[in-house]
Amino acid sequence: KIKNKNGAVCPTQGSDKHQAEKGGNLFDWGSEKYKGKLILTVPYGHNFPRLQGHYGFSSDIPDVFVRLQIHIGSNSYVARTNVEKNTFDPEWNFHCAFPIPKKATDVVISGSVWDSNSNRQDTFLGTIEPIQFTLGEPQQTDVTLQGCGGCTVNIGVTTKKVKPKHTPWGFVALCAAGGVGALLLVG
Repeated sequence: KIKNKNGAVCPTQGSDKHQAEKGGNLFDWGSEKYKGKLILTVPYGHNFPRLQGHYGFSSDIPDVFVRLQIHIGSNSYVARTNVEKNTFDPEWNFHCAFPIPKKATDVVISGSVWDSNSNRQDTFLGTIEPIQFTLGEPQQTDVTLQGCGGCTVNIGVTTKKVKPKHTPWGFVALCAAGGVGALLLVG
């Protein structure tokens, strides 16, 4: 089960389990439309700068969070990590699962990183330029942010097959040979 820190936003969180009280699943993970599940991770970032202070403070240690745009085939999603307060090296340990459409071959992830401010507008720290990951093998990379000096964010993707909604075995034929029946199944 994926559980993120308070404040994180995963648009599909909880949708891979049946929620009868809410009218069912957001996605039919085991349907014919999807071939698997993409697990996106944003575990940490490094080297965020000391910011110019406001309201009489000489400097400010950033309260860092990441906004992500995820494109898998023709499907698009927006996700957000929690805010890690007063750190130059945030540890979000963010995870989010997304359905992979049958025809999708890759995922493109982009986004931006921000300093959260409770008493004024959030401060932009840098851009995550679009990164393309091929679906299949697990991949993890440190991404250097545009506009943030040496700031980096670690992003990873893993794919998992989902269990089919219905049993994959189909009845093909029933043959009779002398009074003994044989059942042929294919997967």
